[in-house]
Amino acid sequence: MNWVTGLFASAHDEVRFRLHDRQTRRAEAADAALAFPTAQLEADLEQARGRLAGELERRFDGPMRANRSSLATIYARVAALDAEYATLTRDHPGELKVAYAEVEELKAKLASAKRAVSDAHDDHNAAKGRISSWHNRSKSRIPIHGKRGKPIPARSIFFFSHSDLDSAKRDADRASSRIGDAKRVRDRVFTELRRCGDLIGELKDSRERRRQLLAAGRTPAKVLADKASLQSEISRLMGAERRMQRLRDQYATAGATALEIIGIQERITEARTRQKERLRSFDDESARASRRVVFREGIVFGESD
Repeated sequence: MNWVTGLFASAHDEVRFRLHDRQTRRAEAADAALAFPTAQLEADLEQARGRLAGELERRFDGPMRANRSSLATIYARVAALDAEYATLTRDHPGELKVAYAEVEELKAKLASAKRAVSDAHDDHNAAKGRISSWHNRSKSRIPIHGKRGKPIPARSIFFFSHSDLDSAKRDADRASSRIGDAKRVRDRVFTELRRCGDLIGELKDSRERRRQLLAAGRTPAKVLADKASLQSEISRLMGAERRMQRLRDQYATAGATALEIIGIQERITEARTRQKERLRSFDDESARASRRVVFREGIVFGESD
């Protein structure tokens, strides 16, 4: 039984060693952090990054926004000149002639579509009347005409039959379908007619705008000249944008503050590497084995818990 007792004692000592070694490693990690600190470096890094952001804003980002705002204003002016040129060169009489002709054509189509809806309704009502008449006759007791209590044949060419009812129902279904189709055609034509009316209104407004522009001395040639005069300013501002962006990129990566940030980051990386190296040495199997021997000797001589 001594070997069993020895086995349990050995296992107990191993558990105690691992708990002790875990505490020792935490202490070693704390010592490594003190020996190679990064907290101040990280604070310096955050501060340097803030300074860099402020410098980029002051030197580049603010001026670039102002530059883009100037470009946007000029582009808006160019768009307005394009609209003036389109108005001055637009063939208002020709477009109005085509639009009015289309209106007349659509009016004719709309009238035809309305008649188709009305005719389909008439056919549907007629078919429903035939259905109602068939049921009335089938229930009637009028001599010769009435069929109540009498057998009604499924089909008959010359006499009352179920095929008459079936035919009336089919006609009602077809008429109902024609009503839907005709209404859809009518609605499409009406939509096109309304669109054409809107176009005529827009053409009249554009024609009036052209008259106003001409009265103010605006001509296509003058509009094109004004637009050409803006191109040099657009080119200048776009060139300035490219130059500022290039300088910003350079300053953000190689300026004094950027280099300071790189230096701090390198020092942080070095400190963390040294911390890891120290803990790696602590975790080395030979070092662990040495600590295990020292710990067991401490147990033997009563120096360890």
